[in-house]
Amino acid sequence: MYCALSLSLSLSLCLILCCCDAPLVVQHLQQRLSFELKVLKVDGAYVAVKFPGTSSSVSSQSAAPSDSDPSSLLQDCRLLRIDELQVVKTGGTPKVPDCFQRTPKKLCIPEKAEILAVNVDSKGVHAVLKTGSWVRYCIFDLASGKAEQENNFPTSSLAFLGQNERNVAIFTAGQESPIVLRDGNGTIYPLAKDCMGGIRDPDWLDLPPISSLGLGVHSLANLPANSTVKKKAAIIIMAVEKQTLMQQVLRCDYEACRQYLANLEQAVLLEQSPHALSALLGHRCDGNRNILHAAVSVCFPVSNKETKEEEEAERSERNTFAERLSAVEAIANAISVVSSNSSGNRTGSSSSRGLRLREMMRRSLRAAGLGRHESGPSSSEHQDPVSPPIAPPSWVPDPPPMDPDGDIDFILAPAVGSLTTASSGTGQGPSTSTIPGPSSEPSLVESKDRKANAHLILKLMCDSVLLRPYLRELLSAKDARGMTPFMLAVSGRAYPAAITILEAAQKIAKGDSGPGEKEDTDSVFMEMICPAGTNPDDSPLYVLCCNDTCSFTWTGAEHINQDIFECRTCGLLESLCCCTECARVCHKGHDCKLKRTSPTAYCDCWEKCKCKTLIAGQKSARLDLLYRLLTTTSLVTTPNSRGEHILLFLVQTVARQSVEHCQYRPPRIREDRNRKAANAEDSDMPDHDLEPPRFAQLALERVLQDWNALRSMVLFGSRENKDPLSASSRIGHLLPEEQVYLNQQSATIRLDCFTHCLIVKCAPTSRSSTRCWARW
Repeated sequence: MYCALSLSLSLSLCLILCCCDAPLVVQHLQQRLSFELKVLKVDGAYVAVKFPGTSSSVSSQSAAPSDSDPSSLLQDCRLLRIDELQVVKTGGTPKVPDCFQRTPKKLCIPEKAEILAVNVDSKGVHAVLKTGSWVRYCIFDLASGKAEQENNFPTSSLAFLGQNERNVAIFTAGQESPIVLRDGNGTIYPLAKDCMGGIRDPDWLDLPPISSLGLGVHSLANLPANSTVKKKAAIIIMAVEKQTLMQQVLRCDYEACRQYLANLEQAVLLEQSPHALSALLGHRCDGNRNILHAAVSVCFPVSNKETKEEEEAERSERNTFAERLSAVEAIANAISVVSSNSSGNRTGSSSSRGLRLREMMRRSLRAAGLGRHESGPSSSEHQDPVSPPIAPPSWVPDPPPMDPDGDIDFILAPAVGSLTTASSGTGQGPSTSTIPGPSSEPSLVESKDRKANAHLILKLMCDSVLLRPYLRELLSAKDARGMTPFMLAVSGRAYPAAITILEAAQKIAKGDSGPGEKEDTDSVFMEMICPAGTNPDDSPLYVLCCNDTCSFTWTGAEHINQDIFECRTCGLLESLCCCTECARVCHKGHDCKLKRTSPTAYCDCWEKCKCKTLIAGQKSARLDLLYRLLTTTSLVTTPNSRGEHILLFLVQTVARQSVEHCQYRPPRIREDRNRKAANAEDSDMPDHDLEPPRFAQLALERVLQDWNALRSMVLFGSRENKDPLSASSRIGHLLPEEQVYLNQQSATIRLDCFTHCLIVKCAPTSRSSTRCWARW
């Protein structure tokens, strides 16, 4: 009697296994083996089974057992219990399972862990477990039931749970990939491995919540034999929830957003849609982002060319403003001189007319945007909400009929009007006081005005009467990375958007607190700017000072002497490395360390990762934001995660960059190089013709002028102002002799480092860098 049998082992499985394909897969410690066995003899509870061995030849294996050599046959024969074998049907896939594991076995899950989602594929059992407030993603082996992989999410666990943790789900296609994970908000959470087997930092896809999802693998037919196209394709079908305003914000459709808010405001006043407003406040896209987070996300700069054009337009507008201002002043001075010479005995009248001219100029300049130079660039977009601009004088004074100075106002009126027009210019957007019809403009998805419209949408929502009672809640909400909309704007280099949010937060803080309640005002304001419990490395001031461009943007593929880092998380090892700027921004929180090899290299971050430091952002708006943070917050006294004061960080950065920038070689004829056609290698390269960043030096000069910053640096680490991150502030668990030794220290190591770096490394570098520039 010969029949095909399959070996069956006792396995630790969490599910009842049914085998629908023959032969049965034997799984033991991640080994999957399939045997077709021949039964030679059945004797009670034991069976003589012939295994496919290597001692017999092919001819002997094909021959009948009676004709084979008995010695070679016994070498491949084993005695097994009959209950360890299972009959396997041959010839096609069976319609019913061949065998069952009747007793399900448990996975090795901790007792206090709660299973939020579970699914199975050919790789194992995928599960999302929650222990207290800690959420992790695990993969369990089918054979042993133990966790093969256990990964923490790189984002906030509370943000992952979202509005309802019952929405968490795992979708698989029955194979090793793809795997789709849905978070508590119902949105897709990107799952991708990093080079260490963990979960990579997600790149959000701007997708709305998913109500239903289907996933499958489809085999592609009729492909040519030499085709490079893969033979299988993953099919993902999603039913998304409709979020009108969120979709319009992500599309940068300003008119549609304005019309939606106007209609919703009218519906709320008429009590037609009582739940529409609450639904709007609960809208989330992927990454636990609300409507303000989404508006800030589309404000991010996408290219250095676009930023350069914006800065040139702003500079041209500033020059036009200055030219018209000087023209008006020249006209006023000339008319005053002529009037004083021709008035004769009417000196008092001329002086009063001069005062009236100066008053007229002062008021017109204030209305025309003189605050632009006081509050930094883009003041036409970011004016002080406390002191609204005064309207320019549109009247013509009624002078005496025979007054020779009567034509002065008539002459100045056109000049003042042109001055006001030049300052207001464009960029204000349509007025929100009226509601015109729907916009007839095409979609703004590919328009060059996309970022400008996104900024207008952000200002529209910050100034909306409908959202004003809930603006504090929206501005204080955190996304998956624990960032408020303001922190997200600073991190994404959307500095004009950050200034807009900063002004809105100041207005809300002053409105929510009564007069004289400065502590409450500061706490409300900081709740929207940098809430308590924020990671010190995510402080807006620290991030703002770290947002320099990658060294590749000004070195290209040319090797320079610089500090280089390796990141095991992203695979930047051996010959690959990254610069200091990328290590601080792109690889923050990774296993990133300084390389102890030759530091002559260029940055490879953009080749392996999605580099975040290739775009500079608006330089003038960045400086303006720095001035505002220094004057409105106390972030300058807060150390980073390494316990470094911002002044110590800046002075070390300036010292390092001075040495690196000395090797910068500016192109001799930049225009000719830009005209050259890029070859095949340069076509995929990011911009590498920028100038080295100089923000750290400007920031250091500005912060040194701030007394609070300088005082906190001098007293940093003293007994009255101990650094909570230093060892001297946590000496309770040390031995008595160690405590005595630490108490005897002066606690001025960081102050000594700051003064040494400032005097020795920063002072002479200005002259050396000047010589380097002169040499090139």
